[in-house]
Amino acid sequence: MNKVLSTWFQRYLSHPEAIALVAIFAISLLFFKTMGQVLAPVIVSIVLAYLLFGAVKRLEKWKFPHLLAVSIVFSLFMVVLLMLFFWLLPLLWEQSVSLLDEIPLVFNRIQILIVKLQKAFPDLVSAEQLQQVMSQVITYLANFGKEIVSFSITSLFSVVSVVIYLV
Repeated sequence: MNKVLSTWFQRYLSHPEAIALVAIFAISLLFFKTMGQVLAPVIVSIVLAYLLFGAVKRLEKWKFPHLLAVSIVFSLFMVVLLMLFFWLLPLLWEQSVSLLDEIPLVFNRIQILIVKLQKAFPDLVSAEQLQQVMSQVITYLANFGKEIVSFSITSLFSVVSVVIYLV
């Protein structure tokens, strides 16, 4: 096994460029893993600025002043962003309500299938084990419901803060 690994290292990592690439990749991965949440808004803003810069340059090519071009592009971007927000928010809410309505039905179907499975193979699963698993699943779903409610309340504050930052 050591010979296989040493042969692979000699074949692929004997070049200084390959070692530098692996080192840069490892350092970048570690950096983004530790600082990813902090850097995510910065990276998104850089990408958005790069994308919007092309539209500003095109308007400047059409003899618009720089400030007017930036204002037009920013205004259009905000209008599109708000339209997407107000279009997706009701859709997301409707899908979330639909999901919460369907969870008990899916859970009942699973219970019926498990009971059928237990009746078909009584040697593999006892009724007590089945009851224990079902009670654990019910407890988990109850806790999950509490977490969804708390998440929706905390995300409401996040949405309000995002709207404030956008203004």
